[in-house]
Amino acid sequence: MLVNIILHNFLLKSVDKIPPIIFKFNYQFLTSVISYQLSSRT
Repeated sequence: MLVNIILHNFLLKSVDKIPPIIFKFNYQFLTSVISYQLSSRT
């Protein structure tokens, strides 16, 4: 869970540095990866 917090903070800090479309894509990609890891962990 600590990794998720770090990734979330990194995303929040990087929002103003990258275009919204790229941010949206990266966010969806990361959330899918995180959800996959959580589902595979159980």
